[in-house]
Amino acid sequence: MDLKKILTISGQPDLFEMITNTPKGIVVESIITKKRSQAFASQRVNSLEDIAVYTLDGEIPLKEVFVKIYQKEEGGQAPSHKDDVLKIKQYFEDFFPDYDKDRVKLSAMKRILKWYNLLNENNLVDDKIENETEEEVKEEKSTEETK
Repeated sequence: MDLKKILTISGQPDLFEMITNTPKGIVVESIITKKRSQAFASQRVNSLEDIAVYTLDGEIPLKEVFVKIYQKEEGGQAPSHKDDVLKIKQYFEDFFPDYDKDRVKLSAMKRILKWYNLLNENNLVDDKIENETEEEVKEEKSTEETK
């Protein structure tokens, strides 16, 4: 699962895929409507790759949370972000018991479920985590340089 090109844009309700950079911003495509638009440098744009969730021991990348949901649901959809508050909190307790209950707010839980279901509907989530260590990156670069 590669979340580097999946973006959130402040003020926009859905997720976007980065298409290309332009001098004034970036061209994005809505994952829901498939319409392209431009995100300007003045807008707050975040990659899902850079988002983490607070745990009792620190933080865990969002992609690892998505993998936990994917494994719990066996590739299916998670509960809706519009479900009952108690059901959402209990769901998080079940699949992610070490999340920080004081710092992870209900709005964040709803957003995570909404994003997961949206990505899952579009076959953009799986149970693989592509973690490249610094050593693997160095090896890759040295291999490319010798070619």
